[in-house]
Amino acid sequence: MCWVAALQEADKGNLEPLIALFLSQQDLGPKDRMFIADLLDRHNLKKKPGRQAIPAYRTSKSEAILSYQKHRYKAHRDDRKPVDKAVEAALIDYKRLEWEWERENSGPPPTDEELAESITDDEYNRLENYVQGRRGSSRRKPKSNLSEIGDTGFVEELKNLQNKN
Repeated sequence: MCWVAALQEADKGNLEPLIALFLSQQDLGPKDRMFIADLLDRHNLKKKPGRQAIPAYRTSKSEAILSYQKHRYKAHRDDRKPVDKAVEAALIDYKRLEWEWERENSGPPPTDEELAESITDDEYNRLENYVQGRRGSSRRKPKSNLSEIGDTGFVEELKNLQNKN
């Protein structure tokens, strides 16, 4: 289907062909851009009733935290740690990072054992489910760009999300 035909369908209320074209690898020429701009200019984009889903381009704070923890989990698994130890080590890494952000005193940093004791069953199960692909809300949306940015990028993104809240 070409862009003009998809835009004609969109004018009739059927957005599926237009969405399919946007998701395809088909080129979008200058004339097609003009037609899309015209379509958007003529129609008010309205949100569907009910709770709105998080846009695919935006990462929630909890998703960013889990992405960071999964990144650390993979690093520990690369070091040949068993799954349970890698999950725990990834949570300890995040707890240490969290402590660095929130510390207001210059006391000594907590030990790994102290951080491990602060891990709740809920945190452990959440990360374990996430790394095994059993977290539904994470499966439904496209993979975040966080998976490609490395430790420094994760930390910066998490700091940005921390500051927003």
